[in-house]
Amino acid sequence: MRLNTDPVARRVRVRVAANFFARLRGLIGAPPLASGEGMWIAPCCAVHTFGMTRPIDVVFVNGDGCVVAVHAQLPPRRLRACWTARATLELAAGFADQAGIRPGARLRWASGGDPNVRACVVEERAGPAPSRSRLPHRRPIAGSAAIEWLIAAPLVLLLGLGALQWALLFHGRQALDYALQQAARAGAVGGASAASIERGLAQGLLPYFGGGSAGHPVSLSLPDAIVRVRAGQPAGWLQWRQLSPTRASFDDWGEPARDAYGDPVAGAIEIPNDNLRHRPRVAGALSGQTLADANLLKLELRYGAPLSVPLVGALAVWWMEILDGCRASEARMLGAVPLPSVSASGASQPWRCVFYRAPDENGRPVARWPVRVYALVRMHTPARLWAHTPAHGSPAAPGGAPGSPAPSGSSASAGPQTSSGGADPLALPAASPILGAWALELPPAARVNPLGGDATADGSAGRARDFLQIGADRQLPNPASCGPN
Repeated sequence: MRLNTDPVARRVRVRVAANFFARLRGLIGAPPLASGEGMWIAPCCAVHTFGMTRPIDVVFVNGDGCVVAVHAQLPPRRLRACWTARATLELAAGFADQAGIRPGARLRWASGGDPNVRACVVEERAGPAPSRSRLPHRRPIAGSAAIEWLIAAPLVLLLGLGALQWALLFHGRQALDYALQQAARAGAVGGASAASIERGLAQGLLPYFGGGSAGHPVSLSLPDAIVRVRAGQPAGWLQWRQLSPTRASFDDWGEPARDAYGDPVAGAIEIPNDNLRHRPRVAGALSGQTLADANLLKLELRYGAPLSVPLVGALAVWWMEILDGCRASEARMLGAVPLPSVSASGASQPWRCVFYRAPDENGRPVARWPVRVYALVRMHTPARLWAHTPAHGSPAAPGGAPGSPAPSGSSASAGPQTSSGGADPLALPAASPILGAWALELPPAARVNPLGGDATADGSAGRARDFLQIGADRQLPNPASCGPN
């Protein structure tokens, strides 16, 4: 069967990729080709369809305009080469067969005004298809395609590795968000103490740390996770801090703390959280918070997520250290090119510098990316005043070792003490207005056995303090607060 000899039906309008960047991009990111449209790439003897979403027809042409090979319906993620070709014509899928473009046909250019958009006419084949080994006047490409591929391959590899690292960071952020929610829940039932928050944070980070294997009890992995959380704070790759309630909240709403039996706890202060519906709803003068707002525990976690993908992590850390001004003694340079300062515009964030190369357990610097997440939970127990409680209007330093209550006279039941054993720099002075009349130690109230006898008559003195708890943990401030008068 002879080819259609009508030159109009076999005319192809092509876009010419004459420079390096046009040949490098090709049809990637371009609108799909319509019937009768194509792209002429010269010089070119090899093409790929990575990054494309639709199949195309690929026509290889030698230096005389003669078609050497045709690859119809080439799907995405494929590679084709023809070392005897000088140029390549990419067409819409199926148009090569429709236009009669087969090996041996000849392509000639029609006149046109635009040098970047030309018309290509398919001529009738005059004889048998030429042999690939005896093509006349073949012009060698001299490794042009190989050089282009050597330039493009590192860029494609870098983009792929960067996408993988970004996906890992996104997954890590979700894990850290879950871990901080666990820490906030633990703090909400633990009086907002540092020990309970760190325990909840370690438990939430167990999946991220990879603690234990299948069937391994969590109780055996949790102590190791707590050690890692506490070791990460002085190392610089983990920081947490309490944003609310602040010490101004305790100035407005604090009252003497009581234990589960209603006995005063010497030197401890807490924010009540019972009967909030019937308590005052006005904002405090110092904190600007209502009592309900002061019962919201807000935490912030800053975590240096390790960059485990090769090459990308080192490049990202190097670049971000330049942008954030982490090398104060050096000029902000990109090679030999000086970079403008961005600190005045607020784009620089120096707090992240400590995370970029924070060491691991063995003291070796690790490329890390700082991730910051927040959690907000309503308190389920009265919030106690601790050493890590942020000061008036400004957050305290990021979380360190478990803190002690700010009043120096607190008893053992008030919570964990400072691990250093010395004076806590965040502890309030004795003359602080937050203590007021509560600075003195409050003697414990004597329990009365309603069935008669002393406190030991029913054996209650020998039981643990958390044996049984029934009723409210404190008396109501107003007899009519449980309902309308």
